[in-house]
Amino acid sequence: GLWNGQTGQLLAQIAPSNTPTEIGFESDPNHVLITPIPGGPVYQWNTRIDDAIAYACRMAGRDFTEEEWATEFGDRPYQETCPHE
Repeated sequence: GLWNGQTGQLLAQIAPSNTPTEIGFESDPNHVLITPIPGGPVYQWNTRIDDAIAYACRMAGRDFTEEEWATEFGDRPYQETCPHE
């Protein structure tokens, strides 16, 4: 998991597998390298929130509905998340 160091809020997570995995930061603290042991593909995880939002918007192809927003964020006022093109 990736937590906000000031608030302790969980920002992102990946599901663990049964394969031993090594995870480490690059020289850029906004990128994490993930690789199974022994060997295998190396994945680079960009931890910037703006990049995560952009990726989620591309995958969903749309913004939250107001009902989805309320389910995920409770009483927080609705706001558009995905840019319109």
